Amino acid sequence: MSLQAIINFFLLITLIAVIVINIFLLLKKRKNVTETKYHGALEKLNKDLQGHVNELSSKVRQLSAIQSISSVFVLSGNLDQILHKVIHVVTKALDCKVGSIMILNKDKNILSIKASVGLGDEIIENTRIKLGEEKEISGWVAQERQSLLIEDIEKSRFSGTDNPIYEGKSLLCVPIISKGALLGVINCTNKNNRELFTQDELDSLVAIASQAAILIENVRAYHNVATKAKEHSTLCSLSEKINLSLNLQETLDYIAKMATDITNAELCSLRLLDDEDKSKLLIRAGHNLSDEYMRKGPLEMGEGVGGYVAEHAEPVAIGDIRKDKRVDYNEFLKNEGLIALLSVPIKSKIRVIGLISVYKKSPHEFEQNDIDLLSAFANHVSVAIENAKLYDTIKKNYFGTIETLSLAIEARDLYTRGHSERVTNYAIDIAKELGIKNELLEIIRYAGRLHDIGKIAIPDEILNKPGKLTTAEFAEIKTHPRKGAELVEPLEFLKDAAPLIRHHHERFDGRGYPDGLEKMNIPLIARILAVADSFDAMTSKRPYRQRPMNEDEAIEELKKNKGTQFDPQAVDAFIKVIKR
Repeated sequence: MSLQAIINFFLLITLIAVIVINIFLLLKKRKNVTETKYHGALEKLNKDLQGHVNELSSKVRQLSAIQSISSVFVLSGNLDQILHKVIHVVTKALDCKVGSIMILNKDKNILSIKASVGLGDEIIENTRIKLGEEKEISGWVAQERQSLLIEDIEKSRFSGTDNPIYEGKSLLCVPIISKGALLGVINCTNKNNRELFTQDELDSLVAIASQAAILIENVRAYHNVATKAKEHSTLCSLSEKINLSLNLQETLDYIAKMATDITNAELCSLRLLDDEDKSKLLIRAGHNLSDEYMRKGPLEMGEGVGGYVAEHAEPVAIGDIRKDKRVDYNEFLKNEGLIALLSVPIKSKIRVIGLISVYKKSPHEFEQNDIDLLSAFANHVSVAIENAKLYDTIKKNYFGTIETLSLAIEARDLYTRGHSERVTNYAIDIAKELGIKNELLEIIRYAGRLHDIGKIAIPDEILNKPGKLTTAEFAEIKTHPRKGAELVEPLEFLKDAAPLIRHHHERFDGRGYPDGLEKMNIPLIARILAVADSFDAMTSKRPYRQRPMNEDEAIEELKKNKGTQFDPQAVDAFIKVIKR
């Protein structure tokens, strides 16, 4: 029989009772029952009837509560929303002002409030009850796994408790148990009509707690499945990102952003072991952290929470670092507003290479799912970091080899020694003056140091000829930008520098070489290199010139050729830099 049918049945019985009572009273009246007795009997019967109606209404409320709770999960898969719905239903069904649902943290054996009615934020935040704790009703109920009805707290074994969640005289506390495992407790206090709770109400709360246990287990199962799916998606996304870029800093920045996303945290720091001193952990990336925090010095292995995580290769989660003795809550942490912390090691196959720490700006108990997910993420991250570091090392070795070739070219000509380094420094200063992004400065550094690499293919007799070059010899010299670009283009990390090397001898008016590009068709950095290269050539000793120009003469030559040979914007920026 459905709940609605049961309710209709009770209402029908009530109606029949009213009719029978009124017929009985009429018959009594006909038998000359005195008016006084009649009114007295009527009053008593009405009172009894009202009591039955109230009791029936209470039962209906409680049965309706049980039914409504069973359908809560359909409305939402979010545990917090479900628990808030349940406690509102409970307090309404039992007609009380204060109620709370406390969930057990299994790792710490502590109950904390996850949903409530009639309690302030400060009480909710500060209430932490250990299982079996003396004078704590919820702790006793959880420890003993027994439902409890207290008619008068002051006359019970819990007399003297000062916990504000037990406000009122009478109280109900019921454990939430699923498949033999304790999940938490439900508390109800402070009846609206100041009456005492009854055994029937305790029985109803036990039934509701059973429904709540099923809901919690279902949500956790749902959450586990969703988390696994999210973990799989995240790790796939990470792998895809790493395949697209092997730049170490880009990889680290991406990891820090992903770590906050998968844990729903607000901030993140990523530390790696110092390559030279393996006892130190350096901040290498962060998300939503201030520049001041990012400039923090190294952390010693074993120092603080982060040092412990790295040294012992195990995660640490802290709900409120302000109250944890392991944490020095210093100005750096205060200024960032860091409160909750989850830190996990980044482990390679043989050792710990760093750690990821995520933070929230309010107290928060990270769940085991968060710890497991971030740990799995860190394991995948270690491969990405090792690959990126290896690629970075290979890149530096390649660049070092090519730069050695460039220096070898300069060594062939005493007049151009140091030329590439000076051109690079000039070009970087011009770029900064023009507001070019920092990430492009590395490309300028590569292009500047290697802009004459193509001269390796030019014979010494042409390269060092003291007199004027013939047409054929000059044509040979003009091949060095193209040959230089062809030399570096196959190397992935120098790919962006190749067109800059190719076009650093183009002219703004289109009369340059090798492709005759003009104005904005010439890459901006190539236009910058042209100014830097020409200025250094004019102010250096060369075999084809008796003496080098001084600085003022060279600047005047740049001004004279603005808009023809040189980009006016690059010239103006260079003049500002050189004067400053």
